[in-house]
Amino acid sequence: MQELIQITENDGEQVVSARELHQFLEVGRDFTTWCKSMFKYGFEEETDFSPIWGRSANGRPSVDYALKLDTAKEISMLQRSEKGQQARRYFIEIEKKYKNLSPAEQLVESAKHLLKQEKKIAEHDNRILELEAANNHDPNYYTVTGYGTIQGVAVTRPEAQRLGKVATWYCKSNGYKIDKTKHPLWGMVNMYPKKALRVVFNNFLG
Repeated sequence: MQELIQITENDGEQVVSARELHQFLEVGRDFTTWCKSMFKYGFEEETDFSPIWGRSANGRPSVDYALKLDTAKEISMLQRSEKGQQARRYFIEIEKKYKNLSPAEQLVESAKHLLKQEKKIAEHDNRILELEAANNHDPNYYTVTGYGTIQGVAVTRPEAQRLGKVATWYCKSNGYKIDKTKHPLWGMVNMYPKKALRVVFNNFLG
């Protein structure tokens, strides 16, 4: 079956990106307005959908929503359009396929989804490093997430913010210069010398 809209997993449940669904449905309204109108149909946050916060290309906050499969199916039906019917039928087929799998097959499918996500994360991390290299004349300077990537450490956004504060304090205390670069998700962010980040990661991570 051709993949019309990417299905991923979140805490063992199949979910759909609201932004991807909005794009597929070719809705005439902007994403934010459309989501607000859809969620008024009785969908509840953390029950039917969960917000995913990030940054747009210009550094402003942006949000996507992880829609549970039932939620995505109902929202598709509410569009009253051919694209909506197409998406609804697609989600029904996905549900049927998953329910007919044995527990072992479901595990294999989950592993495939996980590998897909890990590949996307790896590509994203590599893109961050490429952007940092292009925007930075000093190869010994990294963002917190960039340094985490080359060390093989996945750094969440809250953790990156915490470590960034520590790195800023450490650099100012030791007279190290702090540089800046444009992050693809979070706008302008600080870059720190590798020797400072090494100390911060070794002593303040986790």
